[in-house]
Amino acid sequence: MTKNRKGFCISLLIILGALVIYSSSLVDRGHTLKRPFFTSITIDGFSSADIPYCSVQIGNQTIPAKIDLGYEGSLSVPPHLLSQIKGKIVSTPSTNYGLNGKAYPINTFKVKKITMGGMNFSTTEIEESNLDLEQEMILENNNSHEAKMMGRIGWKLFQELTLLIDCKNHQLAICDSVETLQRRGFPIGRFTMTPFSLNHGFIEFDAISDKGQIHCVLDTGATWNMCNKKPENVRNNMPLFNARDTFEISRFQIEAKDFGPITFNRIHSPLPLDAIIGMEFFKDTMVIIDFKNQKLYFYEYPEAAVSCWLQEDQGIESP
Repeated sequence: MTKNRKGFCISLLIILGALVIYSSSLVDRGHTLKRPFFTSITIDGFSSADIPYCSVQIGNQTIPAKIDLGYEGSLSVPPHLLSQIKGKIVSTPSTNYGLNGKAYPINTFKVKKITMGGMNFSTTEIEESNLDLEQEMILENNNSHEAKMMGRIGWKLFQELTLLIDCKNHQLAICDSVETLQRRGFPIGRFTMTPFSLNHGFIEFDAISDKGQIHCVLDTGATWNMCNKKPENVRNNMPLFNARDTFEISRFQIEAKDFGPITFNRIHSPLPLDAIIGMEFFKDTMVIIDFKNQKLYFYEYPEAAVSCWLQEDQGIESP
């Protein structure tokens, strides 16, 4: 989970134009969209930290990349893989900040096209992974070698689109709208809908716990659900984490639906939030993120509409 801002912010995809289908059945950015579209992408697997990943194509390079919705960026690529990408153009450098506020310089580049499943993203800005920052984000006994071998996909790659994440069935869907998902058979009426904001570069929403309202960040780059609380015997602002320091709340209510009980790990960080909702939650819940309208949709398993994935992926659907 990383945070990328021009000014100082704490660490945690590109603005898309309209889309059109090519004869190769790839949806491409930068043209006038005439029909609704839908493309499904298989989640290739889960990292040692239980983060979903899939393949991204840049030129002749195929890059395994973790899906990290806590990362405010489009795509981060490890240095040794970035060096093999031809035709990239140097862009304005940026800065990322770690959990403790330390600044890390980031080299940025522009590429003509990124392909993800049946989707093309044209003229996209990518970043060179700062391996020191990647190491800082590893909180507990995970394989640090993965940080050197895998990229990271952030929420900005899907900006202005609708993204569905179904970890139980190892599937993602990218489409133009929630209405398109409904036409394909996803039972949108059974989902719980709540608004979200991107005010701090995170996907932020509110829920109700046993002790009242909590401000949450949705983050597939986090292994655990984490509650941001400073221990009483700590006087500084350094982030602290212990995977064995857990507690359960019986109530985790989003709008009228109670998703509790839910287990949290305690973390201490100057992040402007109460809780991080990570992969523990995604294992039990299908999530839709409508970036254009800034709405989240949650659908608790085991009711997930598995049959929706059995339809042939046509890339673009007729209205």
